[in-house]
Amino acid sequence: MVSASNTNVVTLPRILTQWPWTRVLSEHYQEAKAGSTAWVESFRPFQGRSLESFRKCDFTFKWIFEGLLASLTYSPREKELIRLGCDLMHLFFVFDEYTDVEDRQGVQSIHQTILDIFANPDKPGPRKDTCVTATARGQALFYHLLFWAHARAQVPEDASCLRHFLDTWSAYTAAVVQEADDRANKRYRSFDDYMKIRRNTAGGGPTLALIEFGLNIPDEVYYHPVIASLREKAEILIVLVNDMYSYPMEKSRGLATHNGVEILMRERNIPLQRAMDWLGGYCNELADGFLIDLKSVPSWGANVDQRVSTYINGLGQWVRGIDDWHFESMRYFGSEAPIVKQTRKATLIPPSRGYVSRHPRRGSTHDTL
Repeated sequence: MVSASNTNVVTLPRILTQWPWTRVLSEHYQEAKAGSTAWVESFRPFQGRSLESFRKCDFTFKWIFEGLLASLTYSPREKELIRLGCDLMHLFFVFDEYTDVEDRQGVQSIHQTILDIFANPDKPGPRKDTCVTATARGQALFYHLLFWAHARAQVPEDASCLRHFLDTWSAYTAAVVQEADDRANKRYRSFDDYMKIRRNTAGGGPTLALIEFGLNIPDEVYYHPVIASLREKAEILIVLVNDMYSYPMEKSRGLATHNGVEILMRERNIPLQRAMDWLGGYCNELADGFLIDLKSVPSWGANVDQRVSTYINGLGQWVRGIDDWHFESMRYFGSEAPIVKQTRKATLIPPSRGYVSRHPRRGSTHDTL
């Protein structure tokens, strides 16, 4: 590692030190990861060296990283939900990789197609034919269609979790459209304005909606101020954890215009380390507030309370799990991830790019890295 005095090195804040949820890897990890990975690869979202990079992004531990994420964050839950979580994480990854290289018009097109898929999964006609074309984007859209069929099969048709998932997914993809416009115009928002859109672009809404599957949480509970506050704090913690840990990679790929670290640096005219330290302090305040809220959760009767406890534990485990995952996947810190976790010293990396290119070479719809 480069010495800490080097300007290319940043110290990551220590957060969640009093968080009561500990690292738990689901016992269903291997089975769910294998099935989900084979499933998403069957749609060939990437090819050639891009696919190999996708497979190897956490080879230090011989784990496919999106399956690992779901198995760390939904870990207390049953096998079916772990598998669905793996599929959802793959869905986010494929969507992010394609939209990261699109302009507003391109992202808007993907956004509208996916909303149509989720709202009308049984709709016949040309749209389905388009989804199964040989293009990578078409295959990715077809993956969305089959994911939603799988998700709907897990719960009754009128389950509120389906409504919550659809509402939050719509907000997520709409925000990604705005992010693409910001990126194209090199627009930096104020931190407060950024956080309003970032909570959606992070996908926290649909991610946490999956925790509800199988719990049948009543609306009066879901929208109760204390439960809503717990959910909000969990969403913001997920955002800020990812912003801090992903900053070196996003900076290298030219995506830092939509990262809280960069936003703070520009808005307050402060150096990188001060921005990191401020965000770390903010995370610790949110974590403290979450634990205070826990003491105010009301009772709705033994049966409902048990399901609410499972839901709240799901929120807490997601925050812990995503923190662990950043250091157990090679996506953000490469082979030095274990060292970074211990020392908290992360090195800024040279310019790079992802798995998809907006201007691919002739004869291919994929980036070749």
